[in-house]
Amino acid sequence: MDILVKMLKVELPFLLSIATGLCLTRSGGPFNTALFTIHKLIALASIVYMAIVIRNLLKVNGGNRLIWILIFVAVCSVLLLFVSCGFLSLKKSAYHLMLTMHSLAPIVTLATVSAIVYLLAR
Repeated sequence: MDILVKMLKVELPFLLSIATGLCLTRSGGPFNTALFTIHKLIALASIVYMAIVIRNLLKVNGGNRLIWILIFVAVCSVLLLFVSCGFLSLKKSAYHLMLTMHSLAPIVTLATVSAIVYLLAR
């Protein structure tokens, strides 16, 4: 039960950013500036919080090769989220490709962070 609580504490802020992102998508364009700003700030804060929690768990438990691979994948998916967000806000070339990436990257991020927290907390 303790592992599930740790996972939920880490992922709830990120799920909130996903929820605000879905609200943005449903509202259509042009985006509401306040909601867009809230979405970006929640996303950034949740990523920073996830990094702090994972760093603290690594200090206590150390990490094996699998955990470091998962961390690499999580960092790449977070970078993809921020890059695709920038391209989406420009509404320029490859918009549909960036939208697809911006839709799939949160799933990868949640899956890898869940695995990291589970492996480090058990």
